[in-house]
Amino acid sequence: MCAFEHVTEADKRKPFIKLRDALFHGYSEFMPLSQEDIELSAYFMLASKLTTISWLEARKHNPSLRYYFPIAIKRSIHFFLNMDKNSV
Repeated sequence: MCAFEHVTEADKRKPFIKLRDALFHGYSEFMPLSQEDIELSAYFMLASKLTTISWLEARKHNPSLRYYFPIAIKRSIHFFLNMDKNSV
């Protein structure tokens, strides 16, 4: 889902919510998801984003990774502030 979100940042013709819902719908055909599972997905996405920041912080002295640190922080803050829109 984080990849879907990343794609939709660059291409506004593909709304994240529609891609997310299609993913859950297709997945549910093979393994049913509860509404609670779906509602928790935004929190797991936020946890993944925060883990990325932690990973980058641990490697902050790597010059090739420094570029990504502020981007990851900005994207995480943006996601957090819009979590109600990214939730069911």
